[in-house]
Amino acid sequence: MSDLRLLVLDGHSLAFRAFYSRPPENFRTTTGVYTNAVHGFMSMLLAMLRREKPTHIGAAFDLSRHSFRTDIYPDYKGGRAETPPEFLGQIENIQRLLDALGIKWLTMENVEADDILATVAAQGKAQGMQVLVSSGDRDTFQLIDENTTVLYPGHNAAQTTRMTPQAVKDKYGVWPAQYPEVAALVGEKADNLPGVPLVGEKSAAAWINQYGGLEGILAHQGELKGKRGENLRAHVDDVLRNRELNRLRTDLHLPLQLDDLRWRGMDVSAVDAVCAELEFKEMRRQFLAFFGVSGGASGSMPGFASPGFSGGVGVDSVDTGAVDMSASRGASRDSLAEPQPEASLDFGSRHGFGIEPHPVIHRLESDFQAGELREWLGLGQTPHESEIAVWAVGNVGVNAPSIDWLFLAKHVAIPEGTTGETAAKSPTNPSGVASGDREANPREVTGELTAKPGNGASGGGTAASLALFREEAVLVTPSTLRPESENVLRDFFAAENRTVVVYNAKALRHALRAYGWELSGTVQDVNLLDYLADPDASRLKFAAVTERLLGWAIDEKPSDIGKISEQMAFDLGWGNVTDAVGAATVTASTGSKDISGGIPLPSLPETLVNQAKYALSLLDMLPILTEQVKYRRVGSLLDMELPLSRLLERMEDTGIAVDEGLLQRFDQELSSEVKRTEAAAFEAIGREVNLSSPKQLQDVLFNQLGLPPTRKTKTGYTTDAKALEELALYNPHPFLQALLYFRDRSKLLQVVRNLGDRIASDGRIHTTFGQTVAATGRLSSLDPNLQNIPARTDDGARIRETFIAQMPFVSLMTADYSQIEMRIMAHLSGDEGLIAAFKSGEDLHRSVAALVFGVAPEAVTATQRTHVKATSYGLAYGLSAFGLAGQLRISQGEAKHLMETYFSRFGAVRDYLEHIVSEARRVGYTETMWGRRRYLPGLRATNRVVAENARRAALNAPIQGSAADLMKQAMLRVDAAMAAAGLGSRILLQIHDELVFEVAPGEADALRRVVTEAMTSVVELRVPLEVSVGVGANWRAAAH
Repeated sequence: MSDLRLLVLDGHSLAFRAFYSRPPENFRTTTGVYTNAVHGFMSMLLAMLRREKPTHIGAAFDLSRHSFRTDIYPDYKGGRAETPPEFLGQIENIQRLLDALGIKWLTMENVEADDILATVAAQGKAQGMQVLVSSGDRDTFQLIDENTTVLYPGHNAAQTTRMTPQAVKDKYGVWPAQYPEVAALVGEKADNLPGVPLVGEKSAAAWINQYGGLEGILAHQGELKGKRGENLRAHVDDVLRNRELNRLRTDLHLPLQLDDLRWRGMDVSAVDAVCAELEFKEMRRQFLAFFGVSGGASGSMPGFASPGFSGGVGVDSVDTGAVDMSASRGASRDSLAEPQPEASLDFGSRHGFGIEPHPVIHRLESDFQAGELREWLGLGQTPHESEIAVWAVGNVGVNAPSIDWLFLAKHVAIPEGTTGETAAKSPTNPSGVASGDREANPREVTGELTAKPGNGASGGGTAASLALFREEAVLVTPSTLRPESENVLRDFFAAENRTVVVYNAKALRHALRAYGWELSGTVQDVNLLDYLADPDASRLKFAAVTERLLGWAIDEKPSDIGKISEQMAFDLGWGNVTDAVGAATVTASTGSKDISGGIPLPSLPETLVNQAKYALSLLDMLPILTEQVKYRRVGSLLDMELPLSRLLERMEDTGIAVDEGLLQRFDQELSSEVKRTEAAAFEAIGREVNLSSPKQLQDVLFNQLGLPPTRKTKTGYTTDAKALEELALYNPHPFLQALLYFRDRSKLLQVVRNLGDRIASDGRIHTTFGQTVAATGRLSSLDPNLQNIPARTDDGARIRETFIAQMPFVSLMTADYSQIEMRIMAHLSGDEGLIAAFKSGEDLHRSVAALVFGVAPEAVTATQRTHVKATSYGLAYGLSAFGLAGQLRISQGEAKHLMETYFSRFGAVRDYLEHIVSEARRVGYTETMWGRRRYLPGLRATNRVVAENARRAALNAPIQGSAADLMKQAMLRVDAAMAAAGLGSRILLQIHDELVFEVAPGEADALRRVVTEAMTSVVELRVPLEVSVGVGANWRAAAH
């Protein structure tokens, strides 16, 4: 197969994907020009260029909505909404940047972009090229074969699925050539092509496989039974029309040849000019870094630059208008399979997205001579030359913290004129080991260095020079740390004039403290920055973060654990496997596997190599996130979140004491209840079954007992709690009653046992507070979760009774904001009726119910109060009439009437809630009183379910988020006030709107006074903030 690689882009498809992946209001120039689609498109393009290394590249765009397809079917694409006004003009700017990048783009009358790229792909295939089609239109799947792969974009630029023949077969049940037949049967809503009713992709694929294709299906349509067969026979014309319309043309006469798509590189001055106009400072740096060009001031650029992966391409015969290409050869590829991660310490360039691996020097702590580690860490130098990233692997957190591996990483500026060989054999790398070209002899140092646009500390910074950077990572294994290195690290972590880049500073501090190290100085927490910039983004796996921010991900499959190859040993800086044996004496709590001839490695999902990549990635993420946080104007929240992280760390470390004996007795009671209830359930049906098995429960409920079936699922009928509670309400049966109670007791028993398992050797439970979990800004609690303890039930009270004060402290105190979310709603809406209800000092919900139902407060019934309370809080949480009906167990009509009556009395609340949604739909996000943003692109979704979920989130986020911010501010004020008053009492927990304290002897009154004053003075609202305080020997007794 030829080593020529052709990449063709579906311009409009990718542009629209990019548009909806970035809020328009965050990408607008000072002159008001929207650029979110341009930015997203170019991010995707850069990622593909780095990943795929095309030798030929082109793009196709739609010229208009009219084409030969609308001549055949005038309603083709007729159901599409109007183009968003923010999108207008962005296609032209994308095309201008493509021109500057030297990438040819095409449009043609009467055809769609899909037809253009299909023709180009066919021509490339005919010439033996490896063809890549980047499109979000599934019609392009018909082009896929062994030489052609479709790069199908996901939610963001980092998420791309490689659709190969097998991938299409696995997902849709047919081979690519038959996919258009599936689409013809199913129809395409986006193109306004109706399909056969009740026929989905699975049914269509089954017919195609049974009859060999669409022609066979239609030939045997009379044999198809049931409603689907009947519908097919009634819609044959639709199916045939759909198949004609979704067939892509590959025979167009294009105004260019494939040789015109050869890619040489970009016109640097043109790229610089367009980026300056669009105010793409960061994108400009990425382009320059990609092409290895210095990042000087605008106007000082060279005329042309070749792509960084091209091999020996000259710059003669270049048209600086940059549309026609000369020959360029990229790296050879044997196939179009998904590129596999390399086992090396090379990875993305600083500030780049989707950047290809580049060199790094890696060393063991034990390699350093006396004084070298101190010098490498910059101790004794003021100011320090660069940030140092710290990445720990092990049990990093408050409970039994330990570190198996500790990576220290930094970017080191190389003086101008330094060659690769001299750099590799510099004093900081006496062994002369550096990673280089994978095709080179692993014993050679190739001299490759990282090029960073010139604003480095010591590597130059003029327009005509490159600031060269070497990336270095040091591996520390605390279990074998030398005393002199231990002292150096203690000094490093304690240094006040150092900037340390970490991921989750709170967890890291717990782990470092286990070794006597205290993290001081300036701490840049990438985890917190990422959370503030995009609170809804996934952070469950760090690989997802690198993929989202940097465009690369690491295969986390636990493969090749326990054995290191010659190449990996070289990449790790150990020379060869023989030299490496014993170099990494890692003994992990997760268990190690020592294989003769290899290196013992813990059974972790990432290899040692990948962890070093993660460490260095923190340095790449920091400037990206710093810019995002600044651009989104949420940087001020760091002034709250960073000190809060320190306070939460102390609270986790302190924990809360538990009466273990009392908890154990409750455990025994619950165990007896579970057994007794299980026996009652068996007696009710005359046999034993597994009460935790949905399949067996379905048999009992709907077959044996003949109860009305619940909601249908893929495996039968649902037996979830909500469905069974409703079933029991209208169809009472002893088995159902026993089953529901069994579930309740079992769930509570699990909570109690989980608490018992988490009691540490000091007799206290140390929960972990999640600071970057809830998108609204609320804190969460995990390991164990103390927020799931029932608050106002007898069972919850029994559990809370087991949490006690521990000597020398004498009692617990709780301080709880009263109806904080309702008060915030009153403040934000300015509703006079709601404000008056608060200021009356009477029972809020009774007062509101009196206004809603038009009766005196004393005449309000318990049911009316309950209904109004549920409505008030439901509105704050975005509850619909359907949800309110389910909560109150009334009809949806009654719920709708209740909400309408409520709004008729509290019109300003209705207006405020409507404004929240409309404003969020306009700007793309909601905002709390403290400026915390939540981005909700789903508000513009055409999918009704997605849009409705986003609407509820928009209603909820400003109120709940403001309550969360208020509580965080209160915690900091309380902590500072307690310190200023010299109190020895301690903050232990933050649960929902409540703070829990451990009270020192003789401090109850003073603590009550200090806490109340601090919590009620956080912010001045239109209604007063009220705090309820209680003191008692245990958490239950401290209730108020």
